Amino acid sequence: MSTTWEQDVRAREEENRLAFLAADVAALDRLWTDDFLVNSPINVVNDKRRTLALLEAGRVRHTSLTAEIEHMARHGDVVVVMGSDRA
Repeated sequence: MSTTWEQDVRAREEENRLAFLAADVAALDRLWTDDFLVNSPINVVNDKRRTLALLEAGRVRHTSLTAEIEHMARHGDVVVVMGSDRA
């Protein structure tokens, strides 16, 4: 059985997935911290600003995105989420 924090994290992960699929830059800007990093499928690490700019310009666009959370661990105020996603 999931605890409240696990349910909250899963809800935020799903909110992130849906916002990314919709290229909802405003929602992602709200969800992501300023130091957020993305390891792109072409093995380029982009920061938040660059990733949002690519989405806004339509240079990055997914029509499907599945995400599987394989493990979550809470360390005080920090939660580590591990898993995989497929676009």
